Amino acid sequence: MVSKLWELVPSLDMKSWNNDQGKGSLVTFFVAAFLLGVAVLIGLILVLKVFMKPPTVKFLTEIGFGFLTPSEEVLNIGEVITLGVVFLIGMVVALVSIYIFKNQALQKVVHIYTLLCAYFGLFVYMKIALNFYNRSFNFGDRFPKYLLALVVVNAAVFVLPLLYDRYVVRPFAIPIFIGNFFHLMLILGHNVFVGVGELISPFSFRVYYMFHYFEKVWEKVRLLPAQDLKKLDVASVAPFTRSVGPDLYFFVGDLFLFVFMVIIAISFVRNAPFFASVKRQLGFLFPSDET
Repeated sequence: MVSKLWELVPSLDMKSWNNDQGKGSLVTFFVAAFLLGVAVLIGLILVLKVFMKPPTVKFLTEIGFGFLTPSEEVLNIGEVITLGVVFLIGMVVALVSIYIFKNQALQKVVHIYTLLCAYFGLFVYMKIALNFYNRSFNFGDRFPKYLLALVVVNAAVFVLPLLYDRYVVRPFAIPIFIGNFFHLMLILGHNVFVGVGELISPFSFRVYYMFHYFEKVWEKVRLLPAQDLKKLDVASVAPFTRSVGPDLYFFVGDLFLFVFMVIIAISFVRNAPFFASVKRQLGFLFPSDET
């Protein structure tokens, strides 16, 4: 059984226990994998709490997973700093394992963590974009937390590849570009085809409403005397209830979110020059033994 487990990580050799270098490699491998795994897993759970609704909270409480439900203040700065410290310690141990003890197996585990964060980030991005389309959240309370959630997830995707042999993050731009496309379609669908305010059918692109709107306007115009045309309130026949103040915040916030994520995607495509320079500095700090 033990030998089969070791086959899953071929870079780790049972014979390595025979020397101090091997022992250090194995110990730091498990410590770094555990700390980074805990930081990533708990971080993703905290991000999920931002989106939990009362029915979900009630269900988790009933089945004995009440500890997963959000507290009054979700994803606060204290939680982020605590997770950041655990993550940082895991990164330091991982750097020691990879650069000092030459452990290549840890990179495979780190790559799994990075992929998990990248595609979970796509889920978070799409969830936020749908909430904007639906206008189904308190803007002042939730929007900063949404941004913080995206920053936390994408920061992990930027930082974890520092443990690779070569710092390459371009492939992780693909999930974000996919999200950018669907987000843009949601923005167009809401602001062009459906309109603003309290939506009748928030989860579908209703081109019908646009044509129905002009049809109702024409019916009203046709029945009015010429002298009363100037008094026509065109908005009164729109298929939505006007919401001028709050919806302006949603509109600007939606566009800001889109531009913010496009910038992150472009940074991935450019291979994150800042983090690439950090990777080069790590190469100077931990020079290779190869000649």
